[in-house]
Amino acid sequence: MTDIIKKIHKRLINSTAIKTIITILVFIYLFVLNWYFSLPIYGYYHQLVIVLTILAIWMVLPKIADIIFLSLFTSIYSFYLLAQIVYYRGFESYFYLRYGLSMRNEVVGVISSVFELIRPLDYLMIIMMIIVLIISVYLRIISLKRKTNIRINLIVSLSFLILVIASLFGFQHKLASTDIDSFLYNESDRYVYDTLPSTEVYVDKFGINAFLLRDLYDTLLEARLHDYDDKIKAIDEYLLKKTTNKNINDYTGIFKDKNLIIIQAESLTNIGIDSELTPTLQYFMDTGMYFSNFSAPLLPGSTSDTEIMIQNSLYPKTDGYATMHAYATNTYPLTLAKVFKDNDYKTDIFHNNYGTYYNRNVFYGNDAYDKFFEPVELGLEDMCSDLTMLGYSSWIVAEKEKFFSYFITYSGHQPYNFISTKDLTMAQSAYDEYMGYVKVIDEKYPNLDEFTRAYLAKSISLDRGLEQLMIALDTYGRLDDTVIVIFGDHMIKGYKDAEHQDSLEILDISEATIPLIIWNSAISSSVIDKYCNSLDVLPTLLNMFDVDYDKKLAFGFDILDQDYIGYYFDVNGAITSNKFYYDLIDGLLVEDGMSKSEANYWIEYFQQIKTISSYIIETDYFSNK
Repeated sequence: MTDIIKKIHKRLINSTAIKTIITILVFIYLFVLNWYFSLPIYGYYHQLVIVLTILAIWMVLPKIADIIFLSLFTSIYSFYLLAQIVYYRGFESYFYLRYGLSMRNEVVGVISSVFELIRPLDYLMIIMMIIVLIISVYLRIISLKRKTNIRINLIVSLSFLILVIASLFGFQHKLASTDIDSFLYNESDRYVYDTLPSTEVYVDKFGINAFLLRDLYDTLLEARLHDYDDKIKAIDEYLLKKTTNKNINDYTGIFKDKNLIIIQAESLTNIGIDSELTPTLQYFMDTGMYFSNFSAPLLPGSTSDTEIMIQNSLYPKTDGYATMHAYATNTYPLTLAKVFKDNDYKTDIFHNNYGTYYNRNVFYGNDAYDKFFEPVELGLEDMCSDLTMLGYSSWIVAEKEKFFSYFITYSGHQPYNFISTKDLTMAQSAYDEYMGYVKVIDEKYPNLDEFTRAYLAKSISLDRGLEQLMIALDTYGRLDDTVIVIFGDHMIKGYKDAEHQDSLEILDISEATIPLIIWNSAISSSVIDKYCNSLDVLPTLLNMFDVDYDKKLAFGFDILDQDYIGYYFDVNGAITSNKFYYDLIDGLLVEDGMSKSEANYWIEYFQQIKTISSYIIETDYFSNK
């Protein structure tokens, strides 16, 4: 009898008990990993759902298959959470699985920028994961020769599943208990949970695991396009009601028949504008129209989303796909290129990165640009500097008699640690150029941190390129007849003012802001402090050039229209104006002189244009018009 008890005891210790030990070890590790994220307002319900479901499956799988399954899940889940943290550092939002899958080639192309966002603690978590897996595999291997007590494993697995069900019910009960009046549905947590208007707010309230489950459902189970007829009807009704009245103001037609050059400057902020280091940028700001409260939001499609907002005055889809990449073949009836093409302008677009990035070569192939120039078209290196690209292509532009040219610059892109760690994707000529600028920066500002030094060096390349542009225009006698628009496409990725306070003090800058400058030699310098956004650039410019277009297709406003209150927004749905502020966490805050009903009008307008723009893109609404 004693021998039998010993054999049973030994069998349990070597199989079921060891499997239980591994379960506890993995469970603890995964909870530690989730501490990367702040505690969700609704607690860890969804984390328990994911972790306990996987552990329940692992408990009942046969030998070998169980440890392979657990190792794969632990690895994939760990890298998913770490990838979300790294992405958030750059974008202040979280990515959808379908975005990562559709943009995998683009991610590989800028892998050095990704590494710049990784912190030492991230590597420590990977090391911890490896240790946990090694211990788990070792313990499982030494117990393989012993029989498994299937009954106990089933009981443990069933217990986990009961806890999963209890977690789901617990979450739904807590969500239901916090719901408010149905008339205020869009201010409730239920609204955030149902519609996912912001990945940051969603994760803040419900956790990264709730977002993962929602993302998996949307990616794998939900049809990408549904309710087609309802969406078409909603677009029809919206466009029918939208005004087409022409706005007339003091700036209407001041640039009529002039040439236009737009410089969409990668990550340009006021940090990159310095009277000595970047005198050309400083000259444009000082002598042109400077919009001091302009903001270009960093949306999931990054630079490409800004291009769509600037050139189409259309809000991109932000549900996991980069609009330019996923909807490159759509019909977009309102574009700057088409409007100027219809007015007998020669149109071209330039970029110093390869054309397949974001599907630009396809997207702009459907547009009204005569030519999309990528580096290979110009005989230049991919990812060459802004000086190289602008210095060469400016002469192509300047020789034309009537032109609209759009430049998408690249130098300002990450990484900003190339001084100590060379970026292997950067053209050698660009690296040598930037390092030369670093020496000049160190002479004037010897105590800047590396991030700021590198960023300034790249800004100098843009400045030198703009100088070459002015030389080319002046040589051909086009400078006075050309309007130059310069703006940053979004905030610097991975940048926080608080982390660079010492450098900001040295530069005498209080905070990083994104500039919008409209320059022509014939206009007086001015500072426009009205809040404005990327959607507003198209209607503002087209009014200044006094060209006709279908105004109901533009989702922005003429910034210089006195009836326009002015606002800007971010990827998480926050709206900022000089009269009110709104976000999904704090709700609506209004200043004296504005009623809540007035503020709600603009909030509802913004939410409506996001919805209608999304429907237009998703249904390819204008393809059959």
